[in-house]
Amino acid sequence: MSNIREIAKIANVSHMTVSRYLNKTKNVSAKKSIVIQSAINQLNYRPNKLAQALNAKKTGNIALLVGDISNPITAKYTKGVEEEAHRNNCNLIICNTRFDAADEARCIISLIEKKIDGIIIASSGQKSNYIDEIIERKIPLVFITRKPIEYEQDYVVFNDYDSSFTVVSYLIKQGFDRIAIIYRDYEQEKHRGRLAGYLKALRTFDIPIDDDLLIPATADIEGGYAGTEKLFSLPASKRPTAVYTVINPHTAGCLSYCISNNIRIPEDIAIASFESFDYYDNLFKIPVTANILPTMQLGVNAAKLLFERINSNIPVPVKTVILNCQFVERISTFNQTKVAT
Repeated sequence: MSNIREIAKIANVSHMTVSRYLNKTKNVSAKKSIVIQSAINQLNYRPNKLAQALNAKKTGNIALLVGDISNPITAKYTKGVEEEAHRNNCNLIICNTRFDAADEARCIISLIEKKIDGIIIASSGQKSNYIDEIIERKIPLVFITRKPIEYEQDYVVFNDYDSSFTVVSYLIKQGFDRIAIIYRDYEQEKHRGRLAGYLKALRTFDIPIDDDLLIPATADIEGGYAGTEKLFSLPASKRPTAVYTVINPHTAGCLSYCISNNIRIPEDIAIASFESFDYYDNLFKIPVTANILPTMQLGVNAAKLLFERINSNIPVPVKTVILNCQFVERISTFNQTKVAT
């Protein structure tokens, strides 16, 4: 296998000049660059990426920790991160944590051992000694979609609060006054997230908050199914007239329960979601009222913030990027009673 000393001999320059040319650490004259590149082509030389990484104290790898890799939203923002990584000549390592704190910790330990250049993480929502370790080691870190409130790091997120308020306000204006919510079990109102937007809408329209209609659930289809089952186990007079889900796995679980139990949508129950199914919206017999999310932008923005930190030689101010969503009304929330009257 050829090496830089052989290149230097053919190009009649020092091996240090070849090294500077390959690593772009200092300017090499145009004349010398031409003869060095000619020698490289002649020898069919391929740089040793690992050696370059060790010299540069960078591995050329970044990581993305996601909670649910099967979610279409996750797939799309992952694509955004991957495309930005490609533009920066970096590889992307993807870890699926299931939003489980133990799995998240396991992934972080492995990534630190691999001397990763930077990490983007959709957090489990809990403060963690392992996230503290990332920060203490000064590994560039960006949170995406969800972040424990204890941390003041770069953060890219949808406009959860206002967009959630928009969906629930729409349901109220449609005439639904018993609106249940199935939300992520880590979420609290103080996060000013999707649950908080729901509660704000009820308060704004003077609708009493009924604890029976607040259903925390695991962030998966099973959580959405179990949450809907719990709502329909209530006495008939206490059941909701509409269900609002905050992630599309909950929506899928809710729809699955309704189909399995011959519950008609929207005749028996209206369903709205914070987020659409993106590519798959048109595959549903009854499209669901939801927000269209700028998902690719989410991934691209997170990666840009990460590379800004990786490539900067000076401290970079902490940034929060909030992306607005587009509300879309669909027939899953068509109010039969309102029309009849």
